[in-house]
Amino acid sequence: MAMRKHFKSRHGQVLNYADCGTPAGTTLIWIHGLSMSLDYWEGIWQNFSDFRNVRIDVPGHGGSEPRVEGLELEQFGHDIIDLVQHLQLQRVVLLGHSLGGMIALSAALDLPELLGLVLMSTSSRVSSRAREGWRRSAQVARKQGQEAWAKIQEMVAESQIEKEMPKLGTLPALILQGDADQQTPVRAGEILRDQLPKGQLQVFRAGHNLLPESPEALRCCAQWLSSQGFAQPSASKL
Repeated sequence: MAMRKHFKSRHGQVLNYADCGTPAGTTLIWIHGLSMSLDYWEGIWQNFSDFRNVRIDVPGHGGSEPRVEGLELEQFGHDIIDLVQHLQLQRVVLLGHSLGGMIALSAALDLPELLGLVLMSTSSRVSSRAREGWRRSAQVARKQGQEAWAKIQEMVAESQIEKEMPKLGTLPALILQGDADQQTPVRAGEILRDQLPKGQLQVFRAGHNLLPESPEALRCCAQWLSSQGFAQPSASKL
């Protein structure tokens, strides 16, 4: 059973997370996308019982406090790094969906415990068309008095990490894309693959919500984690 817990990030927010599995071995950290919560992964993380599974609510989502200042992608990456340090993890794989994938990429820049990445429906930058859409949505939210939500949407509009990608070196990465994804087209995955020397792209018949829609993508993720040797026996099995 996953335990719901809290910790305080360096930026002052109390963040909610769920933790299930033995402290020994490798930990999968699941990072949801915009307007979701850690419950997005319900029914998915249970397929990875060889790992410790930690799911986090990013600031302003689920049970985590909102952040109204310092809303930049880098700060969201810090939250993941702080979680790793809080739990004293030694072997970590980050799995991010959509904005969660960009947060994972940001965290990866300063996370020596990281073994690899699984990036779902993710891009390293927001296109000009999407940027304008997010800006318009932020304006609507602000008019409705939803300032915190408006700031998050503005952060998404300005998010890009493509210039930092060379710093990730030869980090293993699995890139999963849906061929019917209208928000993050397959081309975004192709660019990510080209930016990550050890990036492997797999495309499935699915939309933006890849793993819930595609059992094949779920199996691919499990097989890739196994092929990379990330699963380590827990102390009870040694």
